Amino acid sequence: MKKSNNPWKPIFVFIFASILLLSCFTVLATDNLNLLPKNSNNAVGLNTLSSVETAGVPAKVVVTCTPPKILADNSYHYDVIKVELQDLYGNPAYAPEGGVGVSLSSSDPTVGTTSGSLIISEGETYTGTYFQSTSKPGQTTIEATATTTTVEGLPLVPSSAVMTTVGAKPYKVQVILAPNNVLADDTYYYYPVIVQLQDSSGNPAYAPFSIGVSLASSAPAIGTVPNYLTIWQGETFEATWFRSTSIQGETTITAEAAGLVGTNETMTTVAPGTDPETKLVVWLAPNKIQADSSSEYYPIVIEIQDGSGRPVSASSDITVSLSSSNETVGSVPDSLTISSGDEFGYQYFTSTYVPGDTIIMASAANLTSDSATMTTVGYTPTQLAIYIAPSIVFAHRETSYNAIVVQVQDGNGNPARAPQGGITAVMTSSNASIGDTDTTITIYEGETEEYTRFESTYRPGQTIITASSATLVSGSKVMKTVAPEPIKLGIDLALPKVLANSEYYDSIVRILLLDSNNNPAIAPYDIGVSLFSSNSRVGTIEAGATIYEGEIFTDAWFRSTATPGSTTIQATAIIEGVVKTVSATITTVSPTTNPPVSVKVASFPKILSNNYYYYFTVIYLVDIAGNPAEAPPEGIGISLSSSDRLVGEVPNSLTIYSSEIYSYSWFSSTYRPGTTTITASAVGVASGSSEATTGVWTPISKTYTFSNLGSLFYLSTIIVAGDAASAKEVMSVELISYALAQSGAQKPSVKTDGLITSSEYSNYNLIIVGYNNSKTTDKNVAWGVAVNQNEAWFNISAEGKSINLTKAEYPSKSIAIIYLKQDGTGQGGTRTVMLSWGYGWQGTYAANLIISEMIQYPRDEIADKHLLLLSWIDSNSDGFVQPSEIIIVSTT
Repeated sequence: MKKSNNPWKPIFVFIFASILLLSCFTVLATDNLNLLPKNSNNAVGLNTLSSVETAGVPAKVVVTCTPPKILADNSYHYDVIKVELQDLYGNPAYAPEGGVGVSLSSSDPTVGTTSGSLIISEGETYTGTYFQSTSKPGQTTIEATATTTTVEGLPLVPSSAVMTTVGAKPYKVQVILAPNNVLADDTYYYYPVIVQLQDSSGNPAYAPFSIGVSLASSAPAIGTVPNYLTIWQGETFEATWFRSTSIQGETTITAEAAGLVGTNETMTTVAPGTDPETKLVVWLAPNKIQADSSSEYYPIVIEIQDGSGRPVSASSDITVSLSSSNETVGSVPDSLTISSGDEFGYQYFTSTYVPGDTIIMASAANLTSDSATMTTVGYTPTQLAIYIAPSIVFAHRETSYNAIVVQVQDGNGNPARAPQGGITAVMTSSNASIGDTDTTITIYEGETEEYTRFESTYRPGQTIITASSATLVSGSKVMKTVAPEPIKLGIDLALPKVLANSEYYDSIVRILLLDSNNNPAIAPYDIGVSLFSSNSRVGTIEAGATIYEGEIFTDAWFRSTATPGSTTIQATAIIEGVVKTVSATITTVSPTTNPPVSVKVASFPKILSNNYYYYFTVIYLVDIAGNPAEAPPEGIGISLSSSDRLVGEVPNSLTIYSSEIYSYSWFSSTYRPGTTTITASAVGVASGSSEATTGVWTPISKTYTFSNLGSLFYLSTIIVAGDAASAKEVMSVELISYALAQSGAQKPSVKTDGLITSSEYSNYNLIIVGYNNSKTTDKNVAWGVAVNQNEAWFNISAEGKSINLTKAEYPSKSIAIIYLKQDGTGQGGTRTVMLSWGYGWQGTYAANLIISEMIQYPRDEIADKHLLLLSWIDSNSDGFVQPSEIIIVSTT
């Protein structure tokens, strides 16, 4: 169970509980629920599309760490912090004109930092920035807060994410002597004393900051060391001198540092050996180093000894051959020279990024060889993991999202460095009709992750992105794309009447793609449309047209005859294998000499807010009878305006030329959803206008999983507590209410099972808490949640999962269930119901605490689940429920 990052403490909970208990009397006394967003004029159905006021309008700034765990290696990790804009329903949202500024902070700069601010540019839904780790392993919370406080009156809700850096944590300062015997000859020996930072397992650890180490020699008459040395930030050890005297004996070298365990080792000073040089001795100082592809000076020490093990001076220069048995782990130079008169020589060791062991062998002519094992430590690559942010993007073929990160990990999910030659990962998309990615990527030697793109199509849906390698376990993640889905055809006549004058009228019949709520939808592929006129004596229509991939409509010409009348235009297309037909009637009238008295505007009532030029606005002239009127010989100049240019613009003017009855104008949408009035005016005639509404119209996400709680319970939510609910259970209700509010959802109302009306119970989103609740009993029966108990035990089971409590262990232990389902028909469509109850108040409190966490900090292991069984153990015996005491037992 991870440690909670929720901001409450016990005193905070009690304050909120007190407020809640006081307010409940007011809330429970009325059935008037405040369920609509601020400034909303229309109720939002539970399964309808987002309202124009909120759909596509940035409402949340969502920060994600991708990957969420990196090495504490004091380095710059590029683009691992992603900040995206979402609307109230969890869908991506475009930044409006001027972009959205975001302030970033790190709660613990000693672990790592990120950029102080960034801008999500106009028309973008997200951006990325760096994370700079230190050498200190730990966790830091990245907070993202918009400096642009509101968009379209909606406050931008901040968010946070936890970045974890991993590595060995310094536990002790280890003294290493290499060699541990020197001559008692009143000499400085420059590198035999090594002080290494080690973790509790004896592995080397990087200094998170420069660490001062106090040194002491227990017998200065035998030999001395400096009083102090510094292990610099980012280093694991430091070497220093030992000065012998002319007195033989032993002295203990001790190292101590604040906050770390000190250690000591014994140095022996001896008289020079009297026997001739006999053998080589290999000392490794230290014998464990990081597998970080660095050269360490000088951990390889080769000493000359006589037959009795005493150091002796070389009678002449001695060339020592060196080798490493496993150069995939590390290497040494081919040789070193021990100069005449010296007892030992030094050489460096170069590690790779591959942790492991290698044997360092030393040999020289006429001397006995020796060897020692050098160990390099690090995380060994065993698997690939994929992280995606943003994980929900617009279905738009022309956009490439730099959203996929592939990380090399060990078996415990820690980041691992790629070895020499790097790691090639083969990338696949399970559904290329939704989107695809690069064929292969390379995580280069020494790196832990690599980034790649996702390129969507115009088809909304989801696809599984997988990274695989011949030597590592594959990793995968789901990428979702959203867009209004084309369900049916629409037909729009730019001119309801034309002249019966045997002329072609270009582009006045327009065929639209619509979703289930008659909002515009994008063609995921080219869609052919067949056209037919029911009365060719009145007019004929172009035989066919194509709504091209990425477009929302197409148009066709109509040719009138000299015979006035009416004809029905029928359009037929096959959408996703289903035949769709739509029709509209066009009327032709006999030409007259009546002058135009008014100018009219015809435009689509709804288009997409996607910063696109739409050539669909028609400006036309009518006479006093409302029939088409021709422009005079000199033509008519038309002035155009848009009442809200932040929503969309039109050109300043156009001309309807002599004998023409209409002209086309473009309309340029922006990334800001809304409504604007297009007005046309001309000298001597009445003005006309028409509204154009732009939006995104992506549906409220209705995926019934724990990752989606903020969207599922965004509106029209009632938390139902039992009439007999304890005060502590009511306290836990506030945890859910607070978390929903933090996620951007509307704060739910609270009622008891006795006061909720039958209409509310049947129609609203419900979170039913507590076992002593009649509504809990209703859903237990309806959903097949079984409760079995006797004097000794209590059991909960659902969907083949089960959890058991021995009653004698209560109240220091409890169990609970969280069950999320689509339920009933509700108002405007299906609604969401969630059960949250346990044995005693402790079980219910634990379940509600987990729900509050899932709303704000969705976790991969339960993100796609809808049923959760948990247990709580009062491990600190304080009688209260903490997140660290909750164990997730099983999920479905």
